[in-house]
Amino acid sequence: MSAEKVTFQYELAFEQPADEIWAVIGKFDTMQDWHGAIASTEMTGSPTEVGSVRKMTTVDGAEIFEDLTAVGERSYSYRFTEGKAAFPIAAYQATISVQPASAGSLLTWNASWSVYEGGLSAEESKAIIAGVFKGVDAVKQRLDGSNG
Repeated sequence: MSAEKVTFQYELAFEQPADEIWAVIGKFDTMQDWHGAIASTEMTGSPTEVGSVRKMTTVDGAEIFEDLTAVGERSYSYRFTEGKAAFPIAAYQATISVQPASAGSLLTWNASWSVYEGGLSAEESKAIIAGVFKGVDAVKQRLDGSNG
């Protein structure tokens, strides 16, 4: 069974400084606080230590397990891999980062994964991931004081 590697990146500009954005999204165990599809998060280990695992439960009851693989020492970033996905992909790796920009900051969420013959196509998997990544739009709405 052959695999196809897929990549996707989502960027969102904020008027607020990077440290303000990171205060909302930068903790590995608080995705339920800012992403509407996540109902709860349970941690095994510390949310700041490489090797820790978060178990997220979606609002529809699916469970997602992700391993923290890197934490930015001098930057607002963390990297993680998915141990158990809510849909059929493999070798998922992602990084969430926030960098200062000329007029505020830029949040970047990028990922790579594999799809296999007989499963989701690359485009189908990208559409699902794009929907997940758009969850950060709620952070922008919250910080900008708008409801949508």
